[in-house]
Amino acid sequence: MPITFLAHQAPLLPLARRSSGVDGITLAIGSMSPDFAYVVSRTPLMFWAHTLPAIVWFCVPATLIVSWLIARLLAPVVPDHLPGLGPFRLHDYRGLATHRFTKFGTVLCAAFGAWTHIVLDAFTHNYTWFALHVPLYTRPLGPWRFRDQAWTLYRIGSLGCHFGLSLLSLFLLFRYGRARWMADRASQVPLHRPTARSYATLWGVTAAIALPLIALGQRGLRDSGSMSILVMRVSGSLFAGLCLGAVAVRGSRRRWG
Repeated sequence: MPITFLAHQAPLLPLARRSSGVDGITLAIGSMSPDFAYVVSRTPLMFWAHTLPAIVWFCVPATLIVSWLIARLLAPVVPDHLPGLGPFRLHDYRGLATHRFTKFGTVLCAAFGAWTHIVLDAFTHNYTWFALHVPLYTRPLGPWRFRDQAWTLYRIGSLGCHFGLSLLSLFLLFRYGRARWMADRASQVPLHRPTARSYATLWGVTAAIALPLIALGQRGLRDSGSMSILVMRVSGSLFAGLCLGAVAVRGSRRRWG
């Protein structure tokens, strides 16, 4: 499948970059949201979020929560504690703290982002409607095999989207960063110079929260088909750790000045 991060955002980045009135945060997070459900896969709470009804009852609410946490909690703290990565200008992403959510535009962008994820997956999985109803799509193209699986159109599409769209997303972020697309918004956010104390607080709390969750989340995941679950559990653990780390940094700022 196309990887949750980078690949699914590639088709939406130009829209978020060029179109006024588009909620870029919820558009990007929405394009990941159907995969958020993998965190509870193989548990009594598991469910399938790659459906149109799930966009309404799961993907949109999850996108709104994660987007709010990014804009209001992480953006004022985390980017300044990351390496700048040259032209990518990661420090400029503190400008996301100025993001304004709107009642209808935010919800529509969250839903549209999730819908694009489902559409893209429809052409890159062997269990979707397209693969099940178009025999040519899953028919082996020859005797060649990779990891004990035959080459089919859907596998080529899946790997092509996985790597091709990920590289495209990195290229776009490189171009946008070099053009300082977030610079104006970043200048509106008060700059708190990171200190040794703030680095230790952010990354210490993140590690203290994330590492036990990662260890717990990978228990029982031994087969190759669990990779998607593992990726999302690791990502979710890091996200939870960063959120609490950002809270700790903001608390220490108020305490120590």
